[in-house]
Order: sequence, then C-alpha cells, then structure tokens
Amino acid sequence: DSGLVTGWYRFQGAAGDRMPDKCVLFHRCGTSRPVWLNGAHPTVAEGVVTRTVCYSNYSHRPTCCDLGKIIKVKNCNGYYVYELHRTTYWRSRFCGNAGAGKLH
Repeated sequence: DSGLVTGWYRFQGAAGDRMPDKCVLFHRCGTSRPVWLNGAHPTVAEGVVTRTVCYSNYSHRPTCCDLGKIIKVKNCNGYYVYELHRTTYWRSRFCGNAGAGKLH
C-alpha cells in the first residue's frame, strides 16, 4: 500500500470486514509487514476517532509495533471506515481481519 491514495476505506470481501485490533505477525495479509489497528474500534456515539496503526517487523527481532502512525476511524453503524495514508515501507499492507491468521 505504499502507493495508496489518502482517503476513507472500508474492508470488504476476502479482506474481511475490519482491520484487526490485535498484533498481526509478520508475513500475514500477503505481505512481510502487515499494518494493524493498535486500539479499540469506536462506537457509533464516539464518531470519528484517532487511533494508531502498527507495522509488524521481521528484521532484527520480531516486534508487533515497530512504527506507529496516526489514522482516523469511524463506526458507520454496522461497518467501519478508516482514513488511510500510503504506508511507510514498500513491503507493507493494511491488513483486514480475514487475512490476519491467528492474532497475538
């Protein structure tokens, strides 16, 4: 997702219906550095909230949150949308809950 255009996105289909909110191990979601939501999904009443996304790392020693970036998330009464920006690393991708495998 290093070429992603900044905008609001919804996870659907094979990706699942939301971004995982627990650690996703490296080499999941079709990439070496999956990006996942570090924090709870908002309620409808909370409106648009600010959250951090984390990049799982595989280089020197495995870590779940190598680099945190700020995004916005909104609960649209039954589904979530995320204001995403291009990823920092070229081998990284925003992860949907269907591609995450076992969460840690």
